[in-house]
Amino acid sequence: MCLRAPISVFLNWGQSNADGFSSAGIDWVDDGSESEILHRWSSGTPPSDGRSSFGPLAPKSRTSTRFGLTPILYPSRAINSSAPETEKFAVIEAALGSTSIGARSANNWLPDNPLYTIRILDFVRQSLKQLEAMGYAPRIDRMLCFQGESDAFPEHEDNWGELFHRFINRVKREFDCPHMAIVICKTYSTRDDNTAVNAAQDAAALSIPRCATVETSDLDRTDIGDVHITSTGSLNLFPRIVTAFNSLQ
Repeated sequence: MCLRAPISVFLNWGQSNADGFSSAGIDWVDDGSESEILHRWSSGTPPSDGRSSFGPLAPKSRTSTRFGLTPILYPSRAINSSAPETEKFAVIEAALGSTSIGARSANNWLPDNPLYTIRILDFVRQSLKQLEAMGYAPRIDRMLCFQGESDAFPEHEDNWGELFHRFINRVKREFDCPHMAIVICKTYSTRDDNTAVNAAQDAAALSIPRCATVETSDLDRTDIGDVHITSTGSLNLFPRIVTAFNSLQ
């Protein structure tokens, strides 16, 4: 019997900022460690399961000159660089822009809704099976969350914390990862009042085991409403994510 090698999985989830909407590829610097981390992108809805496989860590190509830097890319590489040489890492991207756990987008990240089924239940499960077929024993150890922009409206934001708890608890049960470390990038824009969502995010960090928030309100942003983080903003965010994950170990 051939024993599979353990591999630690980072799950990146949320909406457009989690999907690297505004970051430009000129800020991705190869340092030779890309091939050390297995990386699988989800693209489109449903994700192209049969045509997508793990490869070296890399931004998502959006045009010939523009790439998406998701907030997990540099942090996963930094954590990998400080880990023992025998520890292996993989990154699974499950984010999709303009999505919500609240009513504004039909609660489409909540368990038993189509997007949850397609992008979490099916895509993540199939990704873990790919890793098993490659000879690994995967375990989801870390989850980065950047979601809430679609829910920062007075008619939807009151129950963000309750819905987030439901989502996280289901993921933990679904993938048998009760001790998963969770980092929440706090929602910010000048378009909306983020007070209630931010309060719910901070409360989640206190009530969910091994959970922390990172501040994003001071980061460079672009477009109307200052919703999307620029490449410069992303590069300033990355060290905060690493520090937050390290604090949860």
